[in-house]
Amino acid sequence: MRLKKIVCLLFCLCLISGLPIFSQAQSVRVELNGEEISFPDVQPCLIQDRTMVPMRAIFEALGAGVYWEETDQTIFSLRGNTTVIMQIDNPQMFVNNNTVILDVPPVLLDDRTMVPLRAVSESFGLIVDWDDATQTVYISEN
Repeated sequence: MRLKKIVCLLFCLCLISGLPIFSQAQSVRVELNGEEISFPDVQPCLIQDRTMVPMRAIFEALGAGVYWEETDQTIFSLRGNTTVIMQIDNPQMFVNNNTVILDVPPVLLDDRTMVPLRAVSESFGLIVDWDDATQTVYISEN
């Protein structure tokens, strides 16, 4: 509960100061092994300069199973031998029981769970590159 209060306070401070919290990532494309991933419901957005994408769309595109636990807003995912656990507004992600601190935690945005694209992809051992000129995220196998 304390973490939620801190996140809420930071959000309010940013609103008061006029700093952008999130923005639509206009024309940001995401490619996996050379093929574009489509996000039909909610487009990627930038939160504190991190590309956030809809949870289910990215996990399924990466070939991972995904489960959402509503009661504590926790995301469980499995791909091969890798298990990823994240929780809304919690900067800790667990990858096979190892703690990873996220720059930006998963959030609820327009009734969609948004997760950090790079952190999720790299947790499954994928390589992530950004091309600023084309505003494209490239995800590939090792």
